[in-house]
Amino acid sequence: MSQGHGIQRHRTRYRFRDEIHDIRVVDVFPQRHRYLQFEDSAQGAIALDDLNYAVFEYIELMHRASVLLCPQLNSVELAGLGCGALGHLVYAATPAAHVIAIESDEIVIDLARRFFRVPDQLEIIHADARRYMDSARHDLVDVVMVDCYGAHMMPPHLCTQEFVTLVRNRLNESGVAIWNLWSESCNALFGYQIETICSVFPFVSGLRCTEDHNVIVCASENPIHHQSVEAKGRRYDWLSAREFCDETFLHPLTDDNLALVLLDVGVHGR
Repeated sequence: MSQGHGIQRHRTRYRFRDEIHDIRVVDVFPQRHRYLQFEDSAQGAIALDDLNYAVFEYIELMHRASVLLCPQLNSVELAGLGCGALGHLVYAATPAAHVIAIESDEIVIDLARRFFRVPDQLEIIHADARRYMDSARHDLVDVVMVDCYGAHMMPPHLCTQEFVTLVRNRLNESGVAIWNLWSESCNALFGYQIETICSVFPFVSGLRCTEDHNVIVCASENPIHHQSVEAKGRRYDWLSAREFCDETFLHPLTDDNLALVLLDVGVHGR
C-alpha cells in the first residue's frame, strides 16, 4: 500500500496458526504501533516509541480508574496478559508495585516477551485465571483487573458468579475489581455479566468507552468514588450498573445455568 496522508501501512512481524490459534503480531506505520491479533480481533497494542502511551482507550481507562479508586496502589493481579500494555502503565505510575499477570496461553506469554517488551519485574504465571484464584494462598491485593478474551468472547467459565466471587476473595478490605467488558452492541452476555458482578459486589459502577465497544466496570465492597476520569484528552463520567443494564429479567450466570444461557443467546463458548 502506498504511503500518504491518512494512509496506514501494515507489516506482519509474526504469525502462528494451528487448529486452535491464528495469532499475528502486526506493526502499523507511520504511528509505529504494534498489535497482537487473534484472528481479526485486536487483543492489545503498544506504541513502540513510548511504552507508557495507551494505544487503546479502554486500557488507559482501566489504569486511570485503578489509580483513582486505589491511590495507594501496591499490588495488582491481571487476569489476562495480552501484550502486557496494562503492566507498562502500572509500572510507569507506581514503579514499586507488585504486579502478577495470569495467562493461560503459553504462546501469548512467549509473544509478549519477544515482541512487546513486557517489564522485567512483571511476574507472569502460566495458569487459567479461575484455577489460579481458586488455589491462591498468598497475600490479598489492592486491585484485580480482568481482561481475558479469545478471538470471539471472554471464556464463559470466567463470566460466572463463582469466578466473580473468587475475584472478590482476592481483594483486601479496600480493594477494587476492574473488568473490561465488550458492550451490548457486540456481546450477547453483557447484561448477564453486569447482573453477575452486581450479585457479588454491593457497589458497581462503570465507564463507557467512546472509541470502541468496551465498558470498564469497577466493583468493590466499598462505595466507589465518582470523580470524573480524565483520559485521552476527554472526561468520562461514571454510570451506575442500571444505566448499563436495565433488563431486570436477566439473572446472574452460574456454573449451573451457564450452558443453558449460552444456548439461549446463541453463543458458543470458544
